Amino acid sequence: SSMLVAVAAAAPALLLTPTVGSARGRPGPVTLRNRHLVVQAVESKPAANKLANTGDTTGATKCTGEEHAAMTSIGGDFASKYGEITGRGFTSLAERLRLGPDDVFVDCGSGLGLSVSQAAREFGVRRSYGVEFSTSRHDLAVERLAADASDDDTASRVRLLQGDCAEAALWAAEGELSTCTCVYACNLLFDAALNARIKRRVESCASIRCVAAFRKADWPEGLEGFAEPYEVRCDTSWSPIRPKLTWDATSGTWEAEGGSTVYVYERSDPSFLQRATSREVIVVVFVLTLARVLSQLVPVV
Repeated sequence: SSMLVAVAAAAPALLLTPTVGSARGRPGPVTLRNRHLVVQAVESKPAANKLANTGDTTGATKCTGEEHAAMTSIGGDFASKYGEITGRGFTSLAERLRLGPDDVFVDCGSGLGLSVSQAAREFGVRRSYGVEFSTSRHDLAVERLAADASDDDTASRVRLLQGDCAEAALWAAEGELSTCTCVYACNLLFDAALNARIKRRVESCASIRCVAAFRKADWPEGLEGFAEPYEVRCDTSWSPIRPKLTWDATSGTWEAEGGSTVYVYERSDPSFLQRATSREVIVVVFVLTLARVLSQLVPVV
């Protein structure tokens, strides 16, 4: 994911404006427009094999001068820098997050959309969103997503949005991200203001069960409603994990060199319905119903 999401100013209500269908006869992008925000939801359906997170970030490090200026003024001095978690790194993280079919995944600062498509393809999430401020990087992600049309199932669950990931409209009751369950942010170079806005959005969204982020310094008191974070070491483009092992005398274990620390926040003491999968809920309802039926059939002695 990109290290960058810039923040646009507060905006008036969004107007939905569908664009013309694609050349392949599939629905074209849907664009939400106002003075400060453009959100593009991709409806084309590409192949999963073309979306593999292989670490190919060709073109991602480039952005226009106008983009760079906007990112720097809104997201901080390093906002236009690019880096991402690798496919191997995301797999290890997603396994710790227990990402699965009941989840709605959100990548804040999605860059080329590699982790977004990987969440849908490898872990089968119900919906996978990527929000990227940089228009040029978002366009590259759209091109990669639309490169092939042989995997309708994966692509139908992926939506790439271009705009501000902390925009209130996205997290509102009817917003695109209002039902998300897992939020990921490669926010190592986000400035304090942007991280604070993301924090507010996360804390106000009751459906979120876990948050994974590279930077916790801007959240010194943690996230309200979430337990203290635990650490996961992940392979990244700027710090790959090397096969060489070194002995850690403090922990008494052999550890791989390299990698970057991701801090994982999980909802503290969630109710059963919040943490249970749909299958678990169905089983409980079935057992309770069966018990009630049997109690009516068996005569009381």
